[in-house]
Amino acid sequence: MIEREGDGLRVSGPMLISNASALLKAGRGFLQAMPAAAAGQAAAVVVLDLKAVGETDSSALGVVFGLLRTARERGAE
Repeated sequence: MIEREGDGLRVSGPMLISNASALLKAGRGFLQAMPAAAAGQAAAVVVLDLKAVGETDSSALGVVFGLLRTARERGAE
């Protein structure tokens, strides 16, 4: 599960190939709902909290990199 927590995203449970697409889609939805940084403004910092992730496989990296790419597109770090 992924949920918005303050200025960041919190992932809990497994990050496996079976749920990677759903996590990425939900995370991108949260990021795209955040206001984009305007020109001249400091970039927002988005924290991805993975402390509650219990199990991962290599697809977890794809989710993290996909969320990073979306955050950067929105002007966030």
